[in-house]
Amino acid sequence: MNFLKASIVIPTYNGADTLDECLHQIYAQETPWDFDVHIIDSGSTDGTLEIIGKYPVNLTQIPNSEFSHGGTRNRAAQGATGEFILFLVQDAVPIGTDWLRTLVAAADQDGIVGAFGSQLPRPDASIYTKWVMTDALPDSQQMVIKRVEEGESWELIAPRKRYDLAFFHDANSCLRREVFLQYPYRPVQYGEDMDWSRRVLMAGYAVGYEPKACVMHSHDRSVVYEFKRAYADHSLARELFDLNMIKTPYALVRTMVWYGINSFKKAMKTSDSLLEKFNTVIQTSSRYEAQMLGAYVGARSAEWEQRFPTIMKRLDKSLRNGV
Repeated sequence: MNFLKASIVIPTYNGADTLDECLHQIYAQETPWDFDVHIIDSGSTDGTLEIIGKYPVNLTQIPNSEFSHGGTRNRAAQGATGEFILFLVQDAVPIGTDWLRTLVAAADQDGIVGAFGSQLPRPDASIYTKWVMTDALPDSQQMVIKRVEEGESWELIAPRKRYDLAFFHDANSCLRREVFLQYPYRPVQYGEDMDWSRRVLMAGYAVGYEPKACVMHSHDRSVVYEFKRAYADHSLARELFDLNMIKTPYALVRTMVWYGINSFKKAMKTSDSLLEKFNTVIQTSSRYEAQMLGAYVGARSAEWEQRFPTIMKRLDKSLRNGV
């Protein structure tokens, strides 16, 4: 056997609809070195385990009650022996046969301890999902390396710049195993990737974004989910970076109006019928506005919890459920 360069870690739970396609593409990768796959399943009942059985993976099974985004990935990574650990999600399908080689090469540079790749929406994704994903990742066709520059102090960097520096997405990522063992994920329910990136940047390392290492991965979410996801995202941004993007009720209303107008303008540029354009405006603007409201509430959740602890703890638990 050649040197084991990479170990791919995938948490699974009832992923039968997409996992076979994901694994098929993984084992179609062309690399000059060996790699292995580690799956940790948290109680699937839909045929996921039967799909896993078709491939030469290392399987760990845990009760669903033990799952957390950070802790579960840590547990799976403990059995990995590759020089690099790649985290992937069960419904992310690598594009091309050079995805693995490209993402590992991005992380295998001096000073870089982790890199994440790009994501494309599925062909049948909603127009809202396609718009959001276009804006979500760094706008670059070349690899971006992010670090705290010499002479900079993390504490003195503006909150938005700290957020942008630490932005990291482990749905499609590669981490140097030696460093990951020193800086494992915290056993958190949400935001383990951003928290990790922040900690390694503060320790003097660099992280990268490699757009050429691409997967197909998207979800069409409800208005309620968009609110909950934005709540969780911006609660985390306030906790980790002291970032508050929508500071006042006036700014909230102004932002919601802007997104409504922008949705209308973009919809009018499509070749759809007038009825379809109207539907697009409703579907997209309602989700954008749910996002903005979730962002506003999430950024204030810790502050409001101090004033209304019982109510906010119950609300926080409810809003984080299923995200």
